Amino acid sequence: MDLWTQIEALLLTFEDSEAHQSDLRRLTSRLPAVLDAVSVAERERVQALGAEALYQAGELERVIAWIGQPLGAASALWLGHALFDLQRYAEALPHLQRAKGNLPLQDWARVKIHELIICIGVRSEPSRVTIDEIGSLHAQYESLGVDAPVPLELRRTLAQAEVRGSLPTEVLRYAHELFGR
Repeated sequence: MDLWTQIEALLLTFEDSEAHQSDLRRLTSRLPAVLDAVSVAERERVQALGAEALYQAGELERVIAWIGQPLGAASALWLGHALFDLQRYAEALPHLQRAKGNLPLQDWARVKIHELIICIGVRSEPSRVTIDEIGSLHAQYESLGVDAPVPLELRRTLAQAEVRGSLPTEVLRYAHELFGR
């Protein structure tokens, strides 16, 4: 089984555990230094698999260094996540927007990306975040029912905005009503 098939198989069954992360780190240590060695036909798939594997293994800086150009939409997702986690919000935004607009994502993943995009807005342009945006995100979470992920990043971002006093009071109050503290 080649490296890409091994990575793909592990990602399909991935659990956020030390054992799986260790397996991913073992596989990502074998990634080629550059994608030029990969055939053009396979490059976008390989780029996305490597980016996701590096992200899930917690190797955020390597995601950024390894991806290269041109950037496929699936790779943009993992690059956006890595940049967000590294608090490089302005850089993360276009990648997350591209992934949200160009990937066939499951509903929960699309909502999670929307959450991160709103978090970036709260952090970088809080005066532009509206009650309607917060309400729209809440409606999307509600539509997922019991399978909805917990909006942890939004709660964390709202707590920081409250401390800084950066978000308009009515938006902050409304967000807390809908999403809790």
